[in-house]
Amino acid sequence: MKYYISNKAVVQRICKSFHLLPRALELSTCLPTSSFRGRSRTQRKVVVLRDPDMRMWPVLYHERSGFKVLTSGWEAFSKANNIQPGDGCIFGVESYSESIYGVSIVRK
Repeated sequence: MKYYISNKAVVQRICKSFHLLPRALELSTCLPTSSFRGRSRTQRKVVVLRDPDMRMWPVLYHERSGFKVLTSGWEAFSKANNIQPGDGCIFGVESYSESIYGVSIVRK
């Protein structure tokens, strides 16, 4: 699901799978990035999430066909921001070149 806010592409994922993957967040769609295009094997990349308090969190992003997930670093980010099952996370691209994504949290 893609939205366009302030001319920045964003993706939204409601954290329904939070109980199933407490240390990771499976995304319903890919984070907008150009670094994986044209590659078919599994890709991993450190991305930076900026929370509503403007803190920066390095998180490992995995992408392959049919599988997109935030792993290492996600647990600390979600605990610090009190993200609960059913809350929504909106990821907005702040910098493609530095892989920085602003995260807005919509409480259930």
